[in-house]
Amino acid sequence: MKEHITSYILKRLSRAASEDDLIYSVCQKTGLMWEDGQALVEQVKNEHLTEIEAKQTPLRSLISLQWVSSLLSAFGIFYLWLLSANSRTCQYPQGAIAIR
Repeated sequence: MKEHITSYILKRLSRAASEDDLIYSVCQKTGLMWEDGQALVEQVKNEHLTEIEAKQTPLRSLISLQWVSSLLSAFGIFYLWLLSANSRTCQYPQGAIAIR
């Protein structure tokens, strides 16, 4: 039973689950009181910290990549907007002939 609940806790922690939700579900599955469930989650977290972080790394990388691409897209759109705003306000000097 201990290995089963430990693997369940590891899986949920790797997915960055809310600790309160995790403790609640551990208490439901094991019949432990809240404080005991909380202690069990903390114990598993401390014993397997490197494993949890290793499983979370791809998720963090993906989120970081998404942020960078969103920022680059926003700056690109802003730059194009500035270019179009400048082209609308450009006027030819008086007497100049516009060649089209």
